Amino acid sequence: MKRFLVLVSISALLPLSGCIDEGDSNDASVDDIMESASLEDAQQINVQVGSGDSRSVEVDFHAESLEVINSDEEVIDASYEPGVIDLEASDVSRPQLVSMMLTDPERDEQAVQMKVSIFTEFGESLTDTIARWLDHQTALSELREEDRLFRMYRDVAYARGNASFSVISDERSDWNAFVSEQESAINSALNDMDELVNRYYQFELSDSEFESEFKRYRDEVRAITDQARQKVDDFRAEYTDENALNWGDLQYVEQADVISSVTGHASLGDFQDGEWVFDAAHDHLEYVSNTTSFRFCEQR
Repeated sequence: MKRFLVLVSISALLPLSGCIDEGDSNDASVDDIMESASLEDAQQINVQVGSGDSRSVEVDFHAESLEVINSDEEVIDASYEPGVIDLEASDVSRPQLVSMMLTDPERDEQAVQMKVSIFTEFGESLTDTIARWLDHQTALSELREEDRLFRMYRDVAYARGNASFSVISDERSDWNAFVSEQESAINSALNDMDELVNRYYQFELSDSEFESEFKRYRDEVRAITDQARQKVDDFRAEYTDENALNWGDLQYVEQADVISSVTGHASLGDFQDGEWVFDAAHDHLEYVSNTTSFRFCEQR
């Protein structure tokens, strides 16, 4: 069963017992105030509840009995007893927004509106994944790993006399033009990923739509890096004696906190004491991986 975060926004239409200052729009998190929320302190209260779990939130309504009018009881269950609102979320496959009204049967003119937003744990996890890709946007848009390996092969080719200075210059110009052309396309795909998050939390996407759209933009970036790898490998094959590199898929490697095509791939090394170590045949990739801050001293 999936787990969910339930964010509850409680705003006063009419104050109960004078507990709400209508000039205040501060937010309060129940987690920050020991599961107790006073409407004297905030007009909005944010609450988190796990799927299938119930949670009691103390609220300073000063009403002996409130009627809960729920617009969608299949999605969220809510009940009230003096000073306490009980919430329980159901299993959903997309973000949900449910409106409720708490009214005092003895005083019809007083009521509190509740808007309950439900987001799945899957959506939260995918949001974190997208954040990691965006954290590495600069390295990705620069094709940093591919660029470093190209320049490493270029230097090897020149040092071994396999390519003249003129050939190296032409190849370098062609490579730099390719990287420059692809930079905007990579940034566009990553910016579209970022916009997906906004659309998800505006209830426009289901979990499956969120995932499929993320994979589409991720694969656009991967396709460009595949082109870059092919260009690097073509240069390697023509001008060096180096063996072909067994690239992995471009992916986020949590243990190293990096988006990489080399770090985290079992064919190239392994983690030792929590640190990624390339095997002897691939130790030169330490200077290629996005995990390093290594920079070539010369200009491109």
